Amino acid sequence: MDAKEDIKRRLSVEDVVSGYIELKRAGRNFKALSPFTNEKTPSFMVSPDKQIWHDFSANRGGDIFTFVMEMEGVDFRGAMEILARKAGIELSNYQRGDGKTATLKKRLYEALEQASRYYHISLSRNPSALDYLKKERGLSVDTIRAFRLGFAPSDGGALFRYLAGKKFTSQEMKQAGVVVQRGGGMGDMFRGRIMIPLQDGTGRVIGFTARLLKDEPNSPKYINTPQTLVYDKSRHVFGLHLAKEQIRKDDFSVLVEGNMDVIASYQGGVTNTVATAGTAMTRDQLVQLSRLSRNVKLAFDQDRAGLDATFRSIPIASGLDINLSIVELGEAKDPDELIKQDPTKWAHALSSSVYVMDWLVEHMSQRLDLKSAPGKRAYADVLVEVIKGLKDSVEAEHYIRLVAKKLGVGAENIARKVAEAKAKPEPARLRKTAVPTDSESATTFNYIDTFLGLLLAYPDTRDALSKLVLVEFDRPEQKKVVKTLLGNRKATPADLPDIENYVKIIMFRAEEFYGGSSSSALLADAMETARRIASETKKKQTAELAVRLRQAADVADVNEHEELLKQVHQRLKEE
Repeated sequence: MDAKEDIKRRLSVEDVVSGYIELKRAGRNFKALSPFTNEKTPSFMVSPDKQIWHDFSANRGGDIFTFVMEMEGVDFRGAMEILARKAGIELSNYQRGDGKTATLKKRLYEALEQASRYYHISLSRNPSALDYLKKERGLSVDTIRAFRLGFAPSDGGALFRYLAGKKFTSQEMKQAGVVVQRGGGMGDMFRGRIMIPLQDGTGRVIGFTARLLKDEPNSPKYINTPQTLVYDKSRHVFGLHLAKEQIRKDDFSVLVEGNMDVIASYQGGVTNTVATAGTAMTRDQLVQLSRLSRNVKLAFDQDRAGLDATFRSIPIASGLDINLSIVELGEAKDPDELIKQDPTKWAHALSSSVYVMDWLVEHMSQRLDLKSAPGKRAYADVLVEVIKGLKDSVEAEHYIRLVAKKLGVGAENIARKVAEAKAKPEPARLRKTAVPTDSESATTFNYIDTFLGLLLAYPDTRDALSKLVLVEFDRPEQKKVVKTLLGNRKATPADLPDIENYVKIIMFRAEEFYGGSSSSALLADAMETARRIASETKKKQTAELAVRLRQAADVADVNEHEELLKQVHQRLKEE
């Protein structure tokens, strides 16, 4: 038995879910208030029979792994680790090979946890470090505790001796990133600095950021844990373990540059704030935030690096279907400074955030002279580079027209520049392989899923399949169900083993919606829903054709325009 199956055997869905929210018995199932919305009537359902959950208000569902992914904001591997600890299972026993890597990672986590405790205690014994945090940074004792802030003594071997006393080897300490080779022996990586533990989404310490108490000309203000087996700078989101609940509740996250910005924001009452490692925002970091909310407010420093990072973030956010907005900080150089001026200014800045593309269109128009040819060219170059990365063609066309209007030129000119920018090969050093979607991620449900669940749960409704011949389904699991049922009207869930969870959930959803209905009523609902799906598919295809038609007109492609026009007219006749 593999680790996943063993965990599912030991943990029931009702036990896992009840660890986060209160469940109440409802016949064979359980009900609860949704943890993802602010509903007042319970619509969150748990099925012990199927070992799945479904939130009807948020249109989400899955098994114990997808639930933990949603609640903790982690990927499948992270959910596996959390549930393994709950089940009392050692994942290293399931690793291929000798399991040495898993065992080493466990030791590194333990060493880092001990180091964090040591630094925190050391802070309480150092008056100057405490004064710096309380007086200069304005932090309360509660905030210091919440972020487990500490202090690394100036003695170059204090932590090394402490960890050695806890039976950690010098090699383990080095691999954890807390000691380095100094001269003839090992010495502490961090000395005489404020220590900020870096914690993953579950709160485990994975490394440290260390800040000087007083700025020194020849010393870097901050130094960080190097890349280790458990710390990856490109994947880490600082403060996520404290912010995730509020992100889910408010349905947006605030993304800043610095750790101290997060800490100041937390103390100022905005607890859904997280940070990247500087401005090096990555796709992995945005993926983690998108699991909690699709809305991200970006509050990077108001300098060139922050602006460049904003440009880089737009295509990434667009590709992940994230609604990205920009927070203006006024005269303050960063959120920390703004909060120190007045926490209400920070709250106001957040409430006044502007959608990133609208912000960019206006921001660049103010920075450049749009009355001059060089200014117009620079403006077009910047905006075209961003527009070419937009995923949605309708949105891209909107901003093509908006930029053209700003410049006083025809939209076809900007459309041509966007097409040229897309056709231009990307430099090899920037080219990246797309990250595959995690097959274990939670499913977003819609009425099509409900319809397919109806067909699976109530076979007498399958005559409605005849209405779906020309429908194109977006998701592979939907295509799989339809293809199977079209091939065999008597197919059962057992014929779809590779999408077992999806099948269970859509059937559960259908049973909740249609349970108790007569066969004739079920067939009537199925037929009506099938007609709706077919009709909306045609409308969607017609709208897409219309967009392509306008684009062809903009670039004066006569042949393409005529062919598309014929297709649009044919579609309109069919509707």
